[in-house]
Amino acid sequence: MKTAILILFILLRSSIFSQDSISEYYEEVTSGSELSPSKNKFRFYKDVKIYVYGEKNDTLISELHKIVSELNDLIESVNIEIVTDSTKSNINIYFGSEEYICSVRPGKLVQDLASYAQGFVIAYPYYNILNGSLVFINTHRIDNMVRKKHVLREELTQAFGFCHDSYKYPTSIFYELYSNVTSFSEIDKLVIARHYSK
Repeated sequence: MKTAILILFILLRSSIFSQDSISEYYEEVTSGSELSPSKNKFRFYKDVKIYVYGEKNDTLISELHKIVSELNDLIESVNIEIVTDSTKSNINIYFGSEEYICSVRPGKLVQDLASYAQGFVIAYPYYNILNGSLVFINTHRIDNMVRKKHVLREELTQAFGFCHDSYKYPTSIFYELYSNVTSFSEIDKLVIARHYSK
């Protein structure tokens, strides 16, 4: 049933954008990573289990549940859940300060990214298979809750293999310039569903 609904959703929504524009955007946001010269596309092939570390603000945890629910509606091939056992997770989300993330995940890459970013994701692919991701949201650097929700949605979504931003669509969660978008645009939904179709 989920497959039939997803196919219908894709057919209805794809009439808004040409197949060429969807394909171009898909290629742009899924080819490789901002941290690597590789152009491989990668994604999870097994169910995703998310564990949250750090400052567990009720509003952000509620937003996380909302994002996970929306991703589960769009993603056909894997299931996503938030877990209470860190040993079962393949996405780890950290909420807190620059000092916090550098203390619990020491290393030059984390230190460099944490020194300026409001949030970041480090994906751990092996060719086209995504084995895990680290997501950090600097809740101390962002003083606006709407912005925190945006950064959480953007970084968590990128953790699924959508590691590039774009200048094309200002309402997209993958928009390169400053944005406070807190929902997936129509083209975001099409790209996410396409990347995880069976």
